[in-house]
Amino acid sequence: YQADITYATANEVGFDYLRDGLAYDTDELVHRPLLDVTAVIDEADSILIDEARIPLVIAGGSADQSTLPLAADRAVRHLQHGLQFTVENTRANVALTETGVRQIELWMGVTNLFEAAHLAANAAVQEALHAHVLLTKDVDYVVQDGVVLSVDEVKGRIVSDRRWPAGLQTALECKEGVRMRTQGRVLGLVTVENLLAQYARVSGMTGTAVTQAEEFRDIYGLSVLPIPTHRPLVRIDHPDRVFATKREKDDAVVEEIVRVHSTGQPVLVGTASVEESEQLSRRLGALPHHVLNARHEAQEAAIIAQAGQRGTVTISTNMAGRGVDIVLGEGVAALGGLHIVGTSRYESRRIDNQLRGRA
Repeated sequence: YQADITYATANEVGFDYLRDGLAYDTDELVHRPLLDVTAVIDEADSILIDEARIPLVIAGGSADQSTLPLAADRAVRHLQHGLQFTVENTRANVALTETGVRQIELWMGVTNLFEAAHLAANAAVQEALHAHVLLTKDVDYVVQDGVVLSVDEVKGRIVSDRRWPAGLQTALECKEGVRMRTQGRVLGLVTVENLLAQYARVSGMTGTAVTQAEEFRDIYGLSVLPIPTHRPLVRIDHPDRVFATKREKDDAVVEEIVRVHSTGQPVLVGTASVEESEQLSRRLGALPHHVLNARHEAQEAAIIAQAGQRGTVTISTNMAGRGVDIVLGEGVAALGGLHIVGTSRYESRRIDNQLRGRA
């Protein structure tokens, strides 16, 4: 950090800042005063908007272990949607009904779940309910080698060293029947917004900033300047096709892949989750193809290297940060280049544009 120019990931900069806050001696500090530093951020929309929603937390020591998560997990598994708990339409919150509260009190052997003496039990139940109802395996997380790993909802990748708040992480481990890991106490926390507010100047670049110009201005006070392409855009953007049922849509996706593959043109298919990518893979059956999702990150470079070759079919969960280096094979440009199929709209237009831009 004492060099004139320092290259680092945003997470590493943030955690070094948090470690500085725990230092016992000035010799242990690594950051120079941030008021003297300019931040230049690559993939600025991903760092400043998508990843900024989750604060950076540094933990240490060990929290007290309890049997409550296991008891709460067993109780929650028997609850019925609509009768004993309700879910908001946005699937952002889940809550017990009065019937559900009484049922939980009976199963867990408490007289009043909302008494001060039972706050820990109440919290364990809420975390278990959240884990079972709002978080979906192979969408929000995957289980590998007996460990629950978070999947980045924007990039579709496993996020190393990111865990849910302690109680929710434990609830997920109970849900999946894996070994519960010791949870540390929170020692420090910072949001990306608050971290960047300490820099002298903040700037950045990305291919998909215009759609979020209002957020950049309101949250960070940054204006967005579009730079025209050097060459005219020759990509052909087809309008969305809408189907009455999911089955009809899935059939149409498979038909499109088979049709284009028969011409030799490479195909890249964007899906919304690990689960969806694997379902589509099964539907393609014997048709040769590659799947790129959170389970196959070790093979990502090899899969991307082949994605532009003649006759290649690649199914991916998300192309944000992936595939910018796809190279077309010999004769592929004459066939029309890389053919993109989006199976659905993502929650963010920027992610749709990331996929579209791989053509």
